[in-house]
Amino acid sequence: MLKLYYKFNFAQNQNFDIDLVDILLEKSKEIGIQVHLQHSVESIEKEQGKFHVYARKKEDITRFEADIVIHGAGRGPALDMNLEKGI
Repeated sequence: MLKLYYKFNFAQNQNFDIDLVDILLEKSKEIGIQVHLQHSVESIEKEQGKFHVYARKKEDITRFEADIVIHGAGRGPALDMNLEKGI
């Protein structure tokens, strides 16, 4: 099972096309990907070949076990580019 943890909520970020985000989240769910919004990964520990990942949402800590952990960093898209002016 694949789990994704995101620090922010796409719906509250004006840099994302919310309709596209909704489609991607729904399709991810359909194929078994669990997406957890507004979570920050606090720590990752390795024990006996498994990773223990601790993620925080407000005051709650979620712990899960994983075979592999991948970090994906990026930045929000620059949507305010005056595309309507042909720039």
